[in-house]
Amino acid sequence: MAYLTGVNTQRIGGPATQHDRRVEESMRKWAADVLSGRTVWSAVGIPEGRRGARALGSCLAWAGESGVGAQRLDVRIGDPLRAFARRLEQRLRGGEPGSEAPGAADGELYTGGAGEADALLERDVREGDVVVLHDPLAVVMAEAVRARGAHAVWEIRIAVAEPVTWDFLRRHTAAVDAFALVRGGPAGTSRIAVRQVAALLPSRGLVRAKLADTDRDSGDLAWASALADVVVGDRDERVGGTRHARPAVAVR
Repeated sequence: MAYLTGVNTQRIGGPATQHDRRVEESMRKWAADVLSGRTVWSAVGIPEGRRGARALGSCLAWAGESGVGAQRLDVRIGDPLRAFARRLEQRLRGGEPGSEAPGAADGELYTGGAGEADALLERDVREGDVVVLHDPLAVVMAEAVRARGAHAVWEIRIAVAEPVTWDFLRRHTAAVDAFALVRGGPAGTSRIAVRQVAALLPSRGLVRAKLADTDRDSGDLAWASALADVVVGDRDERVGGTRHARPAVAVR
């Protein structure tokens, strides 16, 4: 179990004073500097993960001129793992309450998927990149991502999932460097807005929460700033808890 050693909350957007505007501009420059030269990959395995990937790509568009890349990474794994991942996603959202809970056979499916992940991972994923995993199928890529020397971030959604589902996923997500809890804007808006992003780094026991105003630019900065926090928080080269050290160079 990870114990929290620090919680920090930053409110972004709607600067009312010149000092507030300077602080926000400084945060924007800092996030762009930390992420510059890296690619932020949105890993998607099932349709339910596409909305999060689109939101992230939209939020990072402003940072492109600062050398921050943003690309989609499709996880091409067939059934039965794909079908099981969709079941997990529904359970995370509180659906299928009467369906069979994940069991040992499902765990073997997940382990097998992780074993195939390196061959499926885009060769362009480099050491220092950030790979955001948007759904339970994409999560099987975490260990392969870390072996490349990249940062693995799982975007999880707050829902009413039963404990057995979380317990199952926790056993198979030890390689995840950080968790990102994201809340979007009002339903029905033409643009997928982001209003809150909280990054949890288990190995450091840290939570970094970004609360964005209704302004579009503040929501964009929330995601970039949270990812920069993950990169900086992981610079001690400890990932996936305190048990494993990140390789000094990417594994070939």
